[in-house]
Amino acid sequence: KTQLFVIIFDVTEMKEVEIALRESEEKFRLRTETASTGFFIHSGKEFLYTNTALETITGYSRQELRQMEFADVVHPD
Repeated sequence: KTQLFVIIFDVTEMKEVEIALRESEEKFRLRTETASTGFFIHSGKEFLYTNTALETITGYSRQELRQMEFADVVHPD
């Protein structure tokens, strides 16, 4: 006897969430990359994201910043 077992999973909501997240990330990058203020996302151990203004302010490239800790770029006082 041949049997067929089918599972159907509606991914519509998941796709909508993915699209909304992608759009939100694009808006974030557009705003932070054109800002004159330094922006960054830090995990507690490393820089996950830095914008162009932060590079200018600190004098370090994004690659250099990603290898540094937060305390390395702030005044010791």
